[in-house]
Amino acid sequence: MNILVIGGTNFIGRALVQTLIKGGHETAILHRKPSHDFGRKVANLQADRNDPAALRALLSGKSYDAVFDLAYDWERGTPAQAVQALAHLLTGNCGRYVFMSSVAATRSFSRG
Repeated sequence: MNILVIGGTNFIGRALVQTLIKGGHETAILHRKPSHDFGRKVANLQADRNDPAALRALLSGKSYDAVFDLAYDWERGTPAQAVQALAHLLTGNCGRYVFMSSVAATRSFSRG
């Protein structure tokens, strides 16, 4: 399968990417950094999930069997609108879109 992991360099995302690699899946990571330490077997897509124009330009013409959205912006938060906008952007170009919340998301909502 061709899979995109949004936020695949830390925590649960890192473990997921390692599992996908072992399973032989074509895997890409979307994150803000210019590189990751998985090597060439994992594609690196650099963009800020809170920048809709950058995401649109980067993901235009790409399709995935599954997208796992695990990213959280610790500096600015990740509002529901950002998750919805990214999911909408991938509509028609993605078999399954899985958003997995974390303690980080719970923390941001509890701050008011």
